[in-house]
Amino acid sequence: MIAGIIVAGGLAVMYAVIMIYFYKKVLDYEEIQTDTNYAQIKSSMIARLKESYSSDNVTSGGAISNSWNRFFIEYDCCAINQVQGTINDFDSTPWCTTSGSCQATASQIPKTCCNGVSEDDYGSALSNCHSSVNPGTYKSNCMIPIKTLSVVHIEEWQVSLLRITLLTIGTLEIAEIIIEGMMLSAYIYFIRKEIWPERNSIL
Repeated sequence: MIAGIIVAGGLAVMYAVIMIYFYKKVLDYEEIQTDTNYAQIKSSMIARLKESYSSDNVTSGGAISNSWNRFFIEYDCCAINQVQGTINDFDSTPWCTTSGSCQATASQIPKTCCNGVSEDDYGSALSNCHSSVNPGTYKSNCMIPIKTLSVVHIEEWQVSLLRITLLTIGTLEIAEIIIEGMMLSAYIYFIRKEIWPERNSIL
């Protein structure tokens, strides 16, 4: 029985070491990947917006502009950097520099950026949002949903949940190994008593 417990204890320690190693790799992966990938994603999105955003119309502004506008509505966000007022990410886009309601000074941000709009009613968005850009009338930046959607993003609560899960699984596994070791040792002990009763009595 003692030998079984020793074996179970050894296996439990080995499992605990593996579990700690895996948890450390998760933390390292989070630290290395998050900043690098988000910086690249953000830079690429800003460049794409400035190159190709030409209209705040959902259906007739060209494929890329249409996609941006639908993204703003579907994911409840606006621009890449947080909009702070009339100076924002859209200032360098064709919509503001070449042709569009921004270039005509009718809008400072797309109507699709305004709070509570849908594809059906964004055209009637209030002017204090898209024209005056009053605080509280427009959405937060699009890096928030991007981070939520990103496969490399690991929130702190997810790491904590992983830790709790691993510790729970580890504890249960250790308990199961110890119990199974004790049961196996007891089983072998009783089998030996049944097979070699005389030898056991002499011993």
